Amino acid sequence: MSEENTYTRSGLQAAVAAAVADERRRLARIMGAPEAAGREQLALTLATTTNQTVDQARAALAAATTVPASGRAGASPLGLSIEQPTVEANSADTSSLWDKSLASRGMQIGGGK
Repeated sequence: MSEENTYTRSGLQAAVAAAVADERRRLARIMGAPEAAGREQLALTLATTTNQTVDQARAALAAATTVPASGRAGASPLGLSIEQPTVEANSADTSSLWDKSLASRGMQIGGGK
């Protein structure tokens, strides 16, 4: 048999306010945990998309690798280093690429036929 609670309007508002305050404290404790340093995105995900307790989230964060300040994986235990190429394109290059792409699909650009 399930237990049902009957709340007055003010009692319900107080219960909601208490639940919101509890959840905000949980979020703050996960995001502010020492284990979250270098794992901020994971901490945010654990805090906002799971019902894990603070201790469970801290354990998951401690088990995860950290992201170096550069945001690259070069310092990972796997030794990965993925450099993103830098491409300097001017508007003429971009326009030319679009023209070629559309022309390859049978579309004409500009005042042509």
